[in-house]
Amino acid sequence: MHFDVPDPRYTGSVHSRELLKLAIRLATGFVVLLSLIHLMNWGLGLDPWPFGLRPREWSGLVGIVTSPLVHSNFAHLFANAVPLATVGAAMLFLYPQSALRVLPGVYLGTGLVVWLFGRGAVH
Repeated sequence: MHFDVPDPRYTGSVHSRELLKLAIRLATGFVVLLSLIHLMNWGLGLDPWPFGLRPREWSGLVGIVTSPLVHSNFAHLFANAVPLATVGAAMLFLYPQSALRVLPGVYLGTGLVVWLFGRGAVH
């Protein structure tokens, strides 16, 4: 088995460090946005279920875009936040060109699949 070793001239460069900082800021910023949305829902007593995805209902189509932004409780949010920040930063830093295509596909594609094939509940 062969593992590629990063070139230290690149990984130690100022440009590379700036790209890593940008990737971390973007991924962390998205997690902060999710936290702010959850805090707003919690603080104002808003029900997140209208923004959930309801399979095979026309009114549930909006959930394809909004459902990844809402969480049922703080434990659910925290369970998603750490992996999202870690994997998001790694993908944005290591595969910036692919991330521009993959992240929207993952964000919207999974919602579309759930809308088409999900069980009859709010997701």
